[in-house]
Amino acid sequence: MVDEAREVDAELQDLAELQAWVQRLGEDVGVAVALFTAIYKPPPAPAGGQSGSRDGDSDTPAEPPGAADGLESSSESETTPVAGDGPADVAEPAAEAAEVQADGADEQVAVPGAPGAEDAGVEGVDAEASPSSEGSAPTEASAPPHEPAPGSALLAGALNYLFKSAELLPDGVEDLRALDCACVLRVACEQLLDLLGSASGAELADVRNLASGTGLLRDFLGTVYPHLANYVGAQQSASARGRAVDEILGDEAVAAEFVAEVRAFAESYRAPSFLQDRRNVGRIQAFFEAKLVR
Repeated sequence: MVDEAREVDAELQDLAELQAWVQRLGEDVGVAVALFTAIYKPPPAPAGGQSGSRDGDSDTPAEPPGAADGLESSSESETTPVAGDGPADVAEPAAEAAEVQADGADEQVAVPGAPGAEDAGVEGVDAEASPSSEGSAPTEASAPPHEPAPGSALLAGALNYLFKSAELLPDGVEDLRALDCACVLRVACEQLLDLLGSASGAELADVRNLASGTGLLRDFLGTVYPHLANYVGAQQSASARGRAVDEILGDEAVAAEFVAEVRAFAESYRAPSFLQDRRNVGRIQAFFEAKLVR
């Protein structure tokens, strides 16, 4: 009887901690998105000085995120004159380049083969470029390969999962949906710390606090926990709302849109009711096992 009473007490304590995760999810998401904006590495600008956009507006470059206001896209447009201000041999290549760029901006790929490839604009073709001795056309300008900041894909995947979970889980299980997101976020923070090693900073101190809860999760889920860890890692190549992680990291305009939506989620979040009953332990464990173990 004593052992059973202790087991009940331990399970109720675990439930109380999980309930706290659900209640703090909005705040924790705010911490994670602040870290994402701090470590986000925008794709390099193409040689022509202009990048494409997700909605097809090829004349409006995305504004680089500032340290103070995070990732915010610019509303101003800049148009490069291509005719009337110079020789005809300048106008024709520039017009062709603008047409190619406009066509390419309308084309969206969920998971691009190379992050940042969609940002390779062709504006600024050198008017002085001359064909080779074999008569080949001048080479269009392109952006160098983009290498996202370490850990940014983990954070982007965990935060994008906020929207994916809403797509996967039906209404009526809001407590499980919120707990699911909280667990994914905390495991991602643990994996992020493993990746970054001994790096320091105020943002990472907050991340360490989030990652510290994974010990409880290991005990609570038992043999299911490794499946959860693998699932969280796989979110780095997942999509939600038609937006892949590679797109977020490789397109500054998409990243700005993503950050705005995550911030809106954090600010509007209201914790659902969470049953503080021992029967809820089996319900939560069964949920994760059914979802992760196949």
